[in-house]
Amino acid sequence: MFLFRVGSSADEEKIKIAYWRLAKFYHPDVYDGRGTLEEGETAEARFIKIQAAYELLIDDEKRMQYDSEHRVNPMKASQAWMEWLMKKRKAFDQQGDMAIAAWAEQQQREMNLRVNFYLLS
Repeated sequence: MFLFRVGSSADEEKIKIAYWRLAKFYHPDVYDGRGTLEEGETAEARFIKIQAAYELLIDDEKRMQYDSEHRVNPMKASQAWMEWLMKKRKAFDQQGDMAIAAWAEQQQREMNLRVNFYLLS
């Protein structure tokens, strides 16, 4: 999740503007419920995350270290994507199998009702 995005060449002024915009919006004393918080997250927790991100971005040394440690490896990203896709496919297949089984069970119940009705009439 990105709290705020600034380009890799963003200067201190652009970082401050992005920080102040979000800090004013998510400050616990003024937050009005608009915006997107993660489930269970409070405005105060989001505000603390924004402050931490600002402190990281404003310090050139910390920012360079963060950028070097969190650079995306395309091969790992595509592998993670495939794993996620396969997991979703497996879940979909299982749900599809359950849906077919439920349909077959419903058909069996209807057939039993017809047979019972026929035998009782």
